[in-house]
Formats: sequence, structure tokens, C-alpha cells
Amino acid sequence: MADMFQLRDLLSQAVKRAHVSTQVSASQIVVMADALLEELMGAKKKDARVVSFHEGILLIETLHSAASNFIQERETILQARLRERFTDHQVSVVRYRIVHHFRKSEL
Repeated sequence: MADMFQLRDLLSQAVKRAHVSTQVSASQIVVMADALLEELMGAKKKDARVVSFHEGILLIETLHSAASNFIQERETILQARLRERFTDHQVSVVRYRIVHHFRKSEL
């Protein structure tokens, strides 16, 4: 077990030295937000996905405005759940982008 703690410390230090902690946090927020979106939307999840998080802005792509509206009605729940998990990085704005289709390489 002692070796695992040392490896974790080394990884943490390496991330700090490489100045990628912001990108790592953003990636974690995107993954968590997408999982929460699936929880909130259920079967309708195929109509939306979280794309990015940068400087407090969470970007969600949707296939139609109905999906955007559905998420907007639950936006405070999404933000609150993310706030519980990520105290250092807050989602201050959720933006929506309606797309005709999701790129297959990004699914």
C-alpha cells in the first residue's frame, strides 16, 4: 500500500509540474456532467452530450431544441450536483449548441 501512495503523490506532482491540472479537472467535469446528464435524461440521453468545460462555461451539444429545453429545465440540478463534486471549479454558465448530428468519432 505504501507504494501506491507514493505513486499517487508522484502523479499529482507530475500533473502540477506539467501545468495540466486545469485540463485534467475540466476533463473530469465533462465526464461527470455527461454521466449526470444521462441520469437526468434517461432514454433521451442520445439527444445530448457534454462537449467541454472552460473558464466556468459548460458546453452541451443537442440534436434539437427540445433536448436543450429539457436540460435547461433541469440545469440547476445539474449545476448543484457538479458543485457538490467539484468545489474548486464552478459551472457558472451552461451553453447549448444545436447540431445536426454528432460526429461518429466523438461518440
